[in-house]
Amino acid sequence: MIERWANHPRAGWFLFAYAVAATIVETVPVTFILSVFAMKGRQSKWRVVALSSVGSALGALLLAGAFHLWGFMLLSSYYPDLVTAPSWTFIESWVAKYGMFAIAGIAAVPLPLTPALALCGLMRMPLVILFASVLIGKFLKYSLTVGFAFQASKQFRHYIRNGTQVKL
Repeated sequence: MIERWANHPRAGWFLFAYAVAATIVETVPVTFILSVFAMKGRQSKWRVVALSSVGSALGALLLAGAFHLWGFMLLSSYYPDLVTAPSWTFIESWVAKYGMFAIAGIAAVPLPLTPALALCGLMRMPLVILFASVLIGKFLKYSLTVGFAFQASKQFRHYIRNGTQVKL
């Protein structure tokens, strides 16, 4: 079924919408579906990577915006001493010092992004900077994922055809 979606004319937009939802809800990782779409689909691999990256960044923006608007009131009502704790101050200073690079790094590795987005929303990090850093991190991550998946499938096909192992 996923192969049918990968060859759909609007497959890139489907992946965009899925990336928005998956970033907010943390369901099946986007990289899994992205790999299948890139290997089986007829669309440009870079188009699929770009749309899924923008979708993930938009989902991150929406989630951090929700924490920005409503999260601090809820957090301070349930945990009033948290924002004055030394560990909170350390995390706050670390994100303030490395802000964009820290978020881009977290977005580029296979770690959950939701806690970092919650922290950025609570710290009132500018949403434009957050969007740009998640976009850069996710584009890097998705580009590498598609590149590795494409290369692995190419070597696997060569191995099956020739019956010999491909040297890297």
